[in-house]
Amino acid sequence: MFSSFKTTARGSTLLFLCTMSTSWASGLEEPEVLSPIVSPTQPCKISVVTNENDYKRALFHYTFAVGQETQTAQDSASNMVRSHQAARLQSCNQNARAVTDGHGKPVRDGFFQIVINY
Repeated sequence: MFSSFKTTARGSTLLFLCTMSTSWASGLEEPEVLSPIVSPTQPCKISVVTNENDYKRALFHYTFAVGQETQTAQDSASNMVRSHQAARLQSCNQNARAVTDGHGKPVRDGFFQIVINY
């Protein structure tokens, strides 16, 4: 009975040491906790105007590429234009565009910020 216990204890110890040496060799360490990036609270100095080209491009996309009906495509295109405007204000970049879902609504990250496609 003691011999099987010793064998099990030795096997477990050996497995533990092999696992630890592998993790040390691979460079695994305790994760470092970083604070999230906080954007400045200053307002942007850009003026966001409705861009007719954004709407036309979005309407074409939702009508032909996605295959939505006319009214649904118009609603999705309007949502996409609003999403792009919000992304431009968030990033203070006049050329930024929001990543959108199938209905033109913005995709958000873990910090509830709009995912931006430059």
